[in-house]
Amino acid sequence: MLSFFFAITLYSIPINAGQGWIEVADGIQYKKEVIFKMDFEKPPHGILHLFTIDPAKYRLDIITAKKLGMVNTDARTMAKRSGAILAINGGFFSPEFDSLGLLVSNGRELNKMKKISWWHVFKTEKGAPSVIARDEYKASPDVEMAVEAGPRVLIGGIPAPKLKPSPAERTVIGTDKNGRIVIAVTERLSLTLMDLARYLRADGFTDILNLDGGSSTQLYAKFKGLEIDRQGLGLVANGVGVFPR
Repeated sequence: MLSFFFAITLYSIPINAGQGWIEVADGIQYKKEVIFKMDFEKPPHGILHLFTIDPAKYRLDIITAKKLGMVNTDARTMAKRSGAILAINGGFFSPEFDSLGLLVSNGRELNKMKKISWWHVFKTEKGAPSVIARDEYKASPDVEMAVEAGPRVLIGGIPAPKLKPSPAERTVIGTDKNGRIVIAVTERLSLTLMDLARYLRADGFTDILNLDGGSSTQLYAKFKGLEIDRQGLGLVANGVGVFPR
């Protein structure tokens, strides 16, 4: 049975695609939301891929093109070469594919923090995920991974202030009300951050950080009975991978 909910937006009407949340692996749930557009764009609909991940069963890590011996890379290559079961694009980077902003992998700082007012940090520390203001971050061996990007989309379940109204393809990461890691990626779907905030809040997501998006947005995931290869329009310098503990 299809379940419907209507968002307060001039751009689209989201329709939950069929089965709602499904468990694709022990501790990982997935939902595919089909967004039917109202502005007569083609194709007439886009997709919002949503994941919740149990941090007790899975860890996140930063994957960089440099780690793989490459100048740039994509989500599928990152997953295949690192052994990740899911990979997304990560933080920002320069035209020369040098990563910009804080990156921490296995407790080791790969890239220094870049002090831009609207950039903030997603991290896992002692297994617990969180999104924090950049000024709150403290380096520690207990920080398993961290990525700096921005802006924040949800803060405590409330849309962040001063979200820009321009639509774009999106990749975001954060937490939900149950303390799980959450990931959302659009496909053929340009959303404003406010529209995205409304959709994610409706799914119980509470704290969300916007990662690099637009042409960088990409996702690769492979589980038993499900493979998603949402290719980006461009290559990237770094990403975030999901690995079993």
